[in-house]
Amino acid sequence: MGIDRKLDSYCYSELEKLVFPNTNVHIPLFSDVLKLVSSKVLLVIEIKKTNITSYSKYCKKITKLLKNYTGDFVIKSFDIRIVNN
Repeated sequence: MGIDRKLDSYCYSELEKLVFPNTNVHIPLFSDVLKLVSSKVLLVIEIKKTNITSYSKYCKKITKLLKNYTGDFVIKSFDIRIVNN
């Protein structure tokens, strides 16, 4: 995408200005992705290691977004702090 910083160093207002190369597609919010796929496909959600301080709060936010999602999904992570939450 022609950026020189890690994605997790951006706030969303900065990220939404980025466009995928050769398209007019912007990075969506997770909630927008859930609406877009509308339970039509199995979601495989990998939660990456990040610089956040509270994995518990982070996982609760994701859980809240998925609470009303009626489709099938799998959550995975290679970070034990996330898996334990």
